Amino acid sequence: QAVVVRTPPVRCDGAMADGAPGCPDADADGGAAVQCEGCCCPKGHALRHIDACTEPGFDTFECDDCVDEFYAGPMRWCPQCNFALCQACWELHRPVPGDGAAAAAAAADRRAERRRRGAEYPSFPLADYADDGSFWHINVDFPGVQAVHKDPWVFVVHDLLSAEQCDALVAKAAPHVERSRYGLHDDSSEFEAGDERTSSDVRVPYEEVPGIQATVSTLLNMDECHFEPAKIIRYQGGDRFGLHHDSMASSYEQGCCDCPTSFSNRVVTTFVYLNDVATGGATRFEALRLADGRVLRIRPRKGMGCIHFPAYMHTAPDFDSRGRRDERVIHEGMPAVDEKYLLTQWCWTGPLLREQLDEDFRADKFLSDVIL
Repeated sequence: QAVVVRTPPVRCDGAMADGAPGCPDADADGGAAVQCEGCCCPKGHALRHIDACTEPGFDTFECDDCVDEFYAGPMRWCPQCNFALCQACWELHRPVPGDGAAAAAAAADRRAERRRRGAEYPSFPLADYADDGSFWHINVDFPGVQAVHKDPWVFVVHDLLSAEQCDALVAKAAPHVERSRYGLHDDSSEFEAGDERTSSDVRVPYEEVPGIQATVSTLLNMDECHFEPAKIIRYQGGDRFGLHHDSMASSYEQGCCDCPTSFSNRVVTTFVYLNDVATGGATRFEALRLADGRVLRIRPRKGMGCIHFPAYMHTAPDFDSRGRRDERVIHEGMPAVDEKYLLTQWCWTGPLLREQLDEDFRADKFLSDVIL
């Protein structure tokens, strides 16, 4: 991205109320003083820094930008207007390179885009998300998390990866993708190409994406030892992946060769769209309905993640459910019109024995020397 050099430079003159840390751009030397929208509410009042975890009376709040409730700080709050910004939205309000008018316009565009993306789906209160042991429990305080379905829970995560990370992942994978294969039968170790899955993909070695997997680890509250090698998938015009489950049909009560934990299975799927797609390529959850009766569809947006839970945990209160596939999250990759790339991270009940992974799960091919 081109950075506009300003002479003299523009600096933010705002500061948080109560002596709390101010805008990172407030300490620039010289130049004309302005006050960016990240330091004040729409009426120009200075914002306070609030830690919702510890501040009495702030255990629940709604961000006035992304219109999402959040329950743990930090946040920025105006006492006069009761205006609040979550951490992710506050960062989006910060100035961008350019003159004052361009910076304001760019900030407004970013806010409008974030609101548009958030309003595209239902938003269920994150306070309702409780851990009863049935499914893996993620970190809902991670910036950008939005619950778009409840029972079963499905989340989207806005801006999970940056545009630069997405572009670098596409560049890393594009020269190496090969026709996707899928299991001939449930739990089969036999894989082949077929009409139900016409995409192309490649596994990414662990050592090439440590930062990406660390981000997903923080989001999921899960150690990376549970992770398969990530897979990058490409869909070109007409490519699709028919209705399928991400988990195995068997619950492996005694564990399996890849994961010795009892009742082992894939328990979390996280995928991230790596490019914007104008037409086609949505992920469609066949059995999940919205309030108006429509089927839940997640439309590709660059950097946006989606999380669902393909199998029950080994700690599920219902013994017969332990390790069992959750049939409700059956889904499909709708036929692509525009080219689509996504990164998929499957995660297991317990640590994987990486040296014993099935051939189709391994990442034996070096892709590039770019480390992400």
